[in-house]
Amino acid sequence: MEARSQSPLLTEALIGGRLLVVPKHSDEIELYGSLEEAEARLAVARNMLAEKGDPETAERLLLVQKALRAVMTLLADPERGRGLVPRALALLLEAARGLAEPTGWSLHGCSPEDAEMMLASTLVRRADRLVSRMAEKGLLDSESAGEASRLLSTISYVLYRLHWSLCRGGGAKKAAALVS
Repeated sequence: MEARSQSPLLTEALIGGRLLVVPKHSDEIELYGSLEEAEARLAVARNMLAEKGDPETAERLLLVQKALRAVMTLLADPERGRGLVPRALALLLEAARGLAEPTGWSLHGCSPEDAEMMLASTLVRRADRLVSRMAEKGLLDSESAGEASRLLSTISYVLYRLHWSLCRGGGAKKAAALVS
């Protein structure tokens, strides 16, 4: 397939170090779109938290955003991205440091920033499913897909721990009614 297309229904995607021309509705584009949407939602939540006077949680979200960028690099250019995996995991460990482990399920939305953060988490989980699908199709090598999936699962869990912290013990009084 050639690297450029005249069709407005096709676009280019850098996947596994190869520039591909794919339909705009393809799994490849859905994957990158989900990751970009997740990062944007995290930026909204981060800015809301900073404005509310919670710089610690805002900083934690910045670390998560940086780890998410490493996943995008890993998917586009596995050779370069594999070198970023240890740093991304360290960022996620730092983001989760000191957060309580969740002890149950809870409803999302104890605050506007929590809703943004949890929407980002659902987008990350969608991206993880798309990574699996792309590996199955042979578009990603199993090592890169496995590393990306591990990072995405960790990102999702860190976001849940942040949610738990915000809604359970972070001073959100109305959250008590939302947490089981």
